[in-house]
Amino acid sequence: MEPDLATQHIADALVKGVFESNDDNAAIAFENSALNGAPMYKAFYVENRTDFSPSYSFVELLKGNRGTFSGLTDPRLPIYVAPNSDGLYYGVPVADSNGNVRTYKWESMPGDQVLASTYSEVYMEYSEVCFILSEINGWDQTWYAKGVEASMRKWGVDGAEILSYMANLPAAYEENVMTQKYIALYMQPYEAWSDLRRTGYPKTLIKPGETYDVTTTYMDGDVPTDTTQTFTYDPIVDLSDAPSRVKYLKNESSVNQENLEAAITNMGGDAMDTPMWWMTPIDY
Repeated sequence: MEPDLATQHIADALVKGVFESNDDNAAIAFENSALNGAPMYKAFYVENRTDFSPSYSFVELLKGNRGTFSGLTDPRLPIYVAPNSDGLYYGVPVADSNGNVRTYKWESMPGDQVLASTYSEVYMEYSEVCFILSEINGWDQTWYAKGVEASMRKWGVDGAEILSYMANLPAAYEENVMTQKYIALYMQPYEAWSDLRRTGYPKTLIKPGETYDVTTTYMDGDVPTDTTQTFTYDPIVDLSDAPSRVKYLKNESSVNQENLEAAITNMGGDAMDTPMWWMTPIDY
């Protein structure tokens, strides 16, 4: 990786002017219609799909049950995630097959704002700028706090809830800043994936090969009941960590064989764990 080059580009952007509030967020809103509504809206309401859900690890992070924010419930939880039929929040586990995933019956769906037909697809937003400025300034506390607050205000979190959360926000250092950036990048998966590959954070994801227990409280009539299930994340691709890249399409060899072979040779292989040139080997 070329950290000096990245710093130069960021310094140049700062001179020319960067986002200063959520009013500057670059996003495009979809139409309030079945034809041109947001993709998640169309999948859920038009195509009647319910085969997608926030992940177990992400919901547990928001609930304060995972990672360095233990015990601190994130007020974005009920916005990002809808309560299940029992009024509780549970993400869907990852496992070795769809069949095993389907044995879990208590997952929450995405929240109303996420599924809205007029949802805005974000290109870049002020909170991301704040987290970048925190990083390039040695994990600066002020910019870190501004990033968290900006994300919450963007999603419409109540002001009193923001103040309460910020009063208990753990101090800035690399893991905390990057984990909060990951939370703020909800619905921007490619950006979050880039940061994961670049920094190794967050460390809250379920790793390939990991076996873990999921304990769920559900209502059996009027009686709260607990059940525990064990899952193992065994991806269909042989990976020991998060994927580094997506493999080239199969038809690439028929239209661009010479350059494809050169690229694969230069990279050291065409596998999902072949590192990108800008990645530093990291223990995820």
